[in-house]
Amino acid sequence: MSRNEGTSLSVIVPYAYRKGDSDSPVRLRRALSCFAHGPRCEVILLEAGSSLPLELDDLLGELESARYVRVPPQKVFSPGMSRNQAVAASSGEWLLFWDADLVARPEFMDTIPGFLATLSRIGPHAFCMFPCLWLTPSGTNVYSHDDVDYLRSFMTGHNHLVDGVALSTCCLLVSRAHFDALGGFDERFSGHGGEDFDLVHRLACHYSAGPRPDDYYVNEKSFFAGNYLGFRSYFARYSLGHLLAGHCVLHQWHKRPVNTYTRKHQGNDDLLYQSMREYDARLSAFKKKTGLHDITSGDVWASQPYSDAVKVIQQDYGWPVKTFPGLFEYAEGVRVRGRGVRKLKKLFREPGKFMSDSRVLGWCLKQRDIAWKHWR
Repeated sequence: MSRNEGTSLSVIVPYAYRKGDSDSPVRLRRALSCFAHGPRCEVILLEAGSSLPLELDDLLGELESARYVRVPPQKVFSPGMSRNQAVAASSGEWLLFWDADLVARPEFMDTIPGFLATLSRIGPHAFCMFPCLWLTPSGTNVYSHDDVDYLRSFMTGHNHLVDGVALSTCCLLVSRAHFDALGGFDERFSGHGGEDFDLVHRLACHYSAGPRPDDYYVNEKSFFAGNYLGFRSYFARYSLGHLLAGHCVLHQWHKRPVNTYTRKHQGNDDLLYQSMREYDARLSAFKKKTGLHDITSGDVWASQPYSDAVKVIQQDYGWPVKTFPGLFEYAEGVRVRGRGVRKLKKLFREPGKFMSDSRVLGWCLKQRDIAWKHWR
């Protein structure tokens, strides 16, 4: 698909300005600039009633095919609803979902035509999910420097440029017809989290990556992707190869808001668990007719635990874990930032899980004893 051929790809970019986040238009500009070169695509920017006027002519003018859609503000921003609304305004046969904080190197978009050709050969249920490296403030500030190798820095176990990785993301490349047939994003999810996992679950039901792990329905987070459990370990099968081949996107750093959007996290986790089981129950009656397709090569996932399989695949891609431990741990001597902040966030957002973590509980009791001695 050259830049002069007809547009068969629509890039879906939802956006909502948050009060106090004056840098978000800058991040949005960077995100949209990713599509100014490379293969031609239709860009749909959907703005959910922000209070900040954007200079959209300047922002979108360099894109050959772009549409700006503005919808009324939502009481609590729903990424899934916004993406569905943007898809309704698009015309491409294929959809690439892109968030307003995402950026990528120019060569990333150059790989998209090859992925589209591969998906077309496999069949209508096939999709790609691209992993995301979460940048630090320093990593975000040097984004325009061509010589910055974010992936290598992360894989060597350093955290000055990249804070972590997400192997399961909303950066999906999928057939529009299949997306519509699945019902799009579930708009019951609002605020932070859930809607992307829910869609990936339904996509994976029709494009299998092999047998599910026994703990598939476990919703347990892990900072290091090599230690994933449950459905996260299963979804990682779709994106780990992309990461190790360098086909990943970058999330620009910004302050995390503490508001209704983030406080919806626990409710969305509960809804996700319910939704996944309900979909599986409906699907089981006619599973043989869904056209399941096994994308695994060999039995590396089925024959050994997830973490061991990751190490084998890393080695196959030229990233031996001994030299590149980033998916499992930090390099020796790396200072870990924000550990206390993460504990406090878990206390407020997921108090049950916070108290069930024996290490966290031990840390709390130790702090209590220190405070008690000081008070006495």
